[in-house]
Amino acid sequence: MEPISHANAKLTSKAEQASLSNGRVGGLDESAVSAVSVGFTGSATLIMLLLLLLLLRVINDRLTPNCKARMTVENDDRANMYSVKDLMLVHELTGIPIVFDFHHWKFCAGGQSQEEAFRLALTTWPKGVRPIVHWSESPEDPEKMRSAHSDYIDGPINLFGLEDQVDVMIESKAKELALLEYRQAVIGGWTIRPKQRNAELAAQAAVVKAEAAAAKAEAKAAKLAEQGLEGEDGDGVNDKTPSKASRTVRKSSSSVNNSNRGGLKSKGSGGRKRKARKESETEESEEVDVSDDDDYDGDE
Repeated sequence: MEPISHANAKLTSKAEQASLSNGRVGGLDESAVSAVSVGFTGSATLIMLLLLLLLLRVINDRLTPNCKARMTVENDDRANMYSVKDLMLVHELTGIPIVFDFHHWKFCAGGQSQEEAFRLALTTWPKGVRPIVHWSESPEDPEKMRSAHSDYIDGPINLFGLEDQVDVMIESKAKELALLEYRQAVIGGWTIRPKQRNAELAAQAAVVKAEAAAAKAEAKAAKLAEQGLEGEDGDGVNDKTPSKASRTVRKSSSSVNNSNRGGLKSKGSGGRKRKARKESETEESEEVDVSDDDDYDGDE
């Protein structure tokens, strides 16, 4: 298979570029085009027709000849939108050529076979300008929308014997990597498909990533365990972590202070204050006896 060309003219000097830019946009010659999808959702035929007429008026009345010469339209990817056959009306009224999209045709055939729609779109291109077609494929993940684009393409790209007359634009998530993988598949005689190869590579990368994450988590857990067992003085006790008894003592003291403050603000609260203080002191004594003071004999 011969390499696919993507340009009709190559600028070899600044002088040549300047001559081509005379009367044209940005130094581009007639082979430079921009594809525009034309389609309107909904089933109201009258509304769609009115919108189409508005678009045609904008194209004919508002666009400069340079912009109009670079505009193309392409078939849509929904059954209720524009097929190649539908877009022929746009071409007949404006002279704008049609970019055939192989992937879109699968979802909006317009009653034509792929080859019929492909060849019809090619007839809309002016002489001297190499037609452009789009090639893309459904995502590798079956859960994703079928009309979306895949990361890589498997092909083979079938141009119905017109490989030397058409430029192909590959639409894929992996961009130029998809083209490089496709070329390797062609050179290797299709021993392995790009989608399959990259799915296997992605699976291997996922395993490596999962193993790295597990090792990182294990190292973090070991570090936390080591910090929890060794205190600042190296006696195996974390000195920064208060004991349960000391936390209980502070909580009891706080209750006493709150009770005292409450007694100052509330009339007749002396009984409640004394009762709270007595309960707190009893609780504090019990906690200290159990947890903190080994010499306490309970006789005091």
